[in-house]
Amino acid sequence: MTMFHHSHLIFLPLLIMSTIIALSSTSWLIMWLSLEMNLISFIPMISYPKNQFFTKSAMKYFLIQSSSSITFLFLTIFLASLPSLLLKLQPIIMLVMIMKSGSAPFHHWFVTITNNISWFSLLLLLTWQKIIPFLIISLMNTWMILLLAILNLIIGSTSGISSPSTRLIMTYSSLSHQGWMYSSMMLSDSLWMFYLTIYSMNFILCLLPLSQMNNAFLNNFSTSYSSKISLFISLMNLAGMPPLPGFIPKWVILEMIPPHLIFLSLILITSATISIFFYMQMTNPALTLSAYNKPLMKSSLLIKIILYPYILMFLPLLFL
Repeated sequence: MTMFHHSHLIFLPLLIMSTIIALSSTSWLIMWLSLEMNLISFIPMISYPKNQFFTKSAMKYFLIQSSSSITFLFLTIFLASLPSLLLKLQPIIMLVMIMKSGSAPFHHWFVTITNNISWFSLLLLLTWQKIIPFLIISLMNTWMILLLAILNLIIGSTSGISSPSTRLIMTYSSLSHQGWMYSSMMLSDSLWMFYLTIYSMNFILCLLPLSQMNNAFLNNFSTSYSSKISLFISLMNLAGMPPLPGFIPKWVILEMIPPHLIFLSLILITSATISIFFYMQMTNPALTLSAYNKPLMKSSLLIKIILYPYILMFLPLLFL
């Protein structure tokens, strides 16, 4: 299954534009409009290739997003007429954005569609599609953000252990990373964007080999040994194993957490440790299965060209 189709070139600019509009806007109504633009441009992309499973996933995504958008529209109308209601409406706005982003505890619909979409759609769903909902959540000043962080860290890390599917592992891993992003929202206005950027780069490095292997389950990996090593390093980088680059944003967040939130630091570290375990569980079949008669993966050289210089840039951290 290919990651990218030429028809995506039609809708991808609109998708990018919708996010830029949201990032540069201070109006609730404009943010709602950007969410609608985002939905209209993403539905055709998630529907490719045409089959009943992909169409069903697209329909489920549309129903969840449209119902959440209707609720958010009513809330923006209330805020336009009575701005003083913002404090009282914050919990409802957050619940709507949690639903739209697929965060825990409203993540079940999100998990069900990830197995029936293309790798490129999965990449967008777990990275780019988080930006607008997270932007709106970051504007809220409520204790719910701390609760969100804890829920996503616990559910994301524990659910990934028992999953045999590579896509489900990547999805639950995304929940765990969302817990880190929610934690960063309490520390800085822009730190979550930094974390999301690093996470997106690392996720792309993992998807390049996974999309070429095109395996749904952990015991089906069969490709060259060098490609398996590249996949292993990419996953360890995504998990935040020091001294790989993926450790940097987690290190920054842990350094910024105040003493009265020490329990959050413990949850973050525990979640990261569990995530590393199920990433290693994911790559164990790939590293142990014989590949002496398998051809080289087509993108193996591309993975090395991108991954190795990326890692070498951060080797000086070993001497800090």
